[in-house]
Amino acid sequence: MKLVLASSLLIFLVPDLILAQESETTVFKDRSIDLAKHLDQWPYRSYAIYGSYAANQIGLIRESATSTFVVADLQPNSVISFDKAEELNATDLANVAAWKFTYNAVTSQWYFKGDEERNEEYNLYVFNKDAATKTKLTNVPYLYDYAFSKDYKRVAYTARVVHSKEGSPGEVRILDLETGEDMAVYKDEDEAFKLTWGSISWHPEEEGVIFVTAKDGDRTKHNLVYVDLTRITPASTVVTDPEIKRTDLALPKKWLSTTQVGYGVTENDTPYIRVYDFASNETKLSQQTSADVADLKVASLGGRAKLIVLLNGIRRQELRVVDPEAGTLERSIELEGGIELLDTKPERVMVAQQYLTDPLKICDLNLAPQEIEVVDLAGISKELASDIVHCTVKEHVYKTFDDITYDIDGETFEGEIFGYLYSPKNPLPREQAIVLIEGFYGAYTDFDVTKQVLCEAGIYVFSPNPRGNRGSGAFANAQIGDYGGSDTLDGIYAAKYASELLGIPPERVGVFGMSYGGYLTLRHLTFQGEVNGHQASFPWGFGISEAGISQVLRQADPQIGGSVAGYVERATGPLDDPATWKKFQGERSPANLMENFNAKLLLIHGTADTRVTPIESRDFYWRAREQGKGDLVTYIEYEGQGHYATGRADKIKRLKDWLEFLAGI
Repeated sequence: MKLVLASSLLIFLVPDLILAQESETTVFKDRSIDLAKHLDQWPYRSYAIYGSYAANQIGLIRESATSTFVVADLQPNSVISFDKAEELNATDLANVAAWKFTYNAVTSQWYFKGDEERNEEYNLYVFNKDAATKTKLTNVPYLYDYAFSKDYKRVAYTARVVHSKEGSPGEVRILDLETGEDMAVYKDEDEAFKLTWGSISWHPEEEGVIFVTAKDGDRTKHNLVYVDLTRITPASTVVTDPEIKRTDLALPKKWLSTTQVGYGVTENDTPYIRVYDFASNETKLSQQTSADVADLKVASLGGRAKLIVLLNGIRRQELRVVDPEAGTLERSIELEGGIELLDTKPERVMVAQQYLTDPLKICDLNLAPQEIEVVDLAGISKELASDIVHCTVKEHVYKTFDDITYDIDGETFEGEIFGYLYSPKNPLPREQAIVLIEGFYGAYTDFDVTKQVLCEAGIYVFSPNPRGNRGSGAFANAQIGDYGGSDTLDGIYAAKYASELLGIPPERVGVFGMSYGGYLTLRHLTFQGEVNGHQASFPWGFGISEAGISQVLRQADPQIGGSVAGYVERATGPLDDPATWKKFQGERSPANLMENFNAKLLLIHGTADTRVTPIESRDFYWRAREQGKGDLVTYIEYEGQGHYATGRADKIKRLKDWLEFLAGI
């Protein structure tokens, strides 16, 4: 048994304490791997990329000795390099989750959603002009989203107001940035329509706000609610049909006009673009799309407002320009990889693009020509990229246990699962070859530093897309009611496929994942061989679980679970139902299936994780010891770390811990 700690929390428990080394270089088998190189050449948080036409800037969080927000001015007819970005504010964000950065064109300041010490108690902040501090503008347990009014003097925001966990009463509030007055205009404790993750948007003339809710807190029943602020007492109206199954509701910050708002939505597993007209109180446009709407913005083209629609995709994403009145597709373009819409202005849209072995570039799309023109604005040089890209990546499709049918990027798959195989340019010798199977959150095209480090170590990574992970319709929502079910079988078949394809025996085939992927890792290593009436098995050699759940219904309990307890309960069932307990606590909770656990395991958790509390990993570790299987587990806790690693120091430690563990496989 070996327990590696990055904190003093469990020192009294540890018979064999191994202290973390200070070096940023590690040795894996016969290879010296410079971890600092990966983080120095690509020091940016991939989920925190922003752009503003009004500011004429792009913004990123750069992690070095400290983690700070940096900006680079866009240059006409020139591609700027990210390493030219300069620090906007000295505030250290290493221990902060910060995103949803928005530029205020009146105050010339950047605002953002963030927490303190990774506690996931999110509020609205602004970087002060002294370039050294930030100011907290709201004081709520959990802010969902925010939007500026037309004159940038007020902020509308949605938030939980009693505690940070899902299920807390929520409010829509209006904050006056000049006076500091903060007023509630909608309280969901008095309503059936509860606030949830989703956008909020101002009426163009500031007459009201529209926002995403979930009927009775059910995430499969998203609805739009509008609050009229012209009345003495603000009055709310439900805009959408509340009885329809509705998910993936994408609401833009801009309206099409003073009476019309567009949105993307998936209803009864079918995706649509919709336009609602407040003058007639009816839907003016209802157009089916080929995939779920990932994002939707508004831009003028030829002096008329158009919908800029980004469709979900795995290998590529389609961007469409749609006329909201005629419902016609005016033009479109397919872009490789993962795309994020950053900003719009007349005839232009700014996007961020990441693709597997291409870290990131920012592009300007000229919508005026019939064939949309793509102009690069910013990126990383090929020389820098060559230092940190150690994988070649190819698409693979494998047979799974059933004949499930679904579409990806316009292609129909039947009984097959799509995935990416990351192959090291310099693999380990055949007798040492290792392959890792990504348990969940796989098949993404974002640039992944961890996978590049693994490839430099000579390790293969297979990243499949099990049901419930990515896609559209029923396939994407398959996890609801089947937590740890058929997606587990998809993972087993992925392991069989990769093992046979690469000629790597099961003892050197492992599974890894974080959050739900961490749960599925533990699920795989304790799987009893049957679920949903289907039998399957694979003798995993090892696993790496980060922030995973080991007792499902403990995390579904709002009293003792983490901040996503409400989601876990909906993915399993009512806690007062004996059938729920039998299925998910007895048959699908890894900590209760330790008799099946026989593989090496690296178990990682942050002590400050409020999303999945660290009791989950601690419980699994101690049960392994009680069963006489403690020698199989290497358990690591990081003091003060939240649900995932932020900051350079924690990221270096994490990569070193992975490689030290894998060296023993």
